Amino acid sequence: MYERLRSGGSEGFDPAIAYAGMLYDETGREVLAATHREYLDIGQRYGQPMVAATPTWHASASRIARSAHAGRAINADGSDFMKALRASYGPNAAPILIAGVTGPFGDGYKPEEAPDTIAAINLHTPQIAALAEAGTDFSRYRRYRVLLKHAALPKYSDRLAYHTF
Repeated sequence: MYERLRSGGSEGFDPAIAYAGMLYDETGREVLAATHREYLDIGQRYGQPMVAATPTWHASASRIARSAHAGRAINADGSDFMKALRASYGPNAAPILIAGVTGPFGDGYKPEEAPDTIAAINLHTPQIAALAEAGTDFSRYRRYRVLLKHAALPKYSDRLAYHTF
């Protein structure tokens, strides 16, 4: 899905924050919505619950500061975008849960770049908090064994999910 988004014709893709930059470009928003709908429509067709993820994989505070959208509430905007998409299916739709997504620091395929436990907690807590406060249904981490292993972020522990591939 993400490579499709990257090549979807939007000028909004921002190297610092990736797909989150598409939230601020009309074409980008259309591409994000259309791509998510392709998947969500399948769940709706069969009455199955689905998970829709915010486009915030690279929207940590340090990445936002380096982006063309510094100063914006990107995580909240990503959550709002996905909640509006969910609402567009109406009150009788099959459930759609919104996952607030955070990604790895640096290149997730280079473990030597990973921060230690304390640095990881300090780096990711603001984004996780912003997504939780924006009303996502749960948080989804990509490649974050360190956060869950050390029971970090107890304030949000009831909203944690872990995903890696």
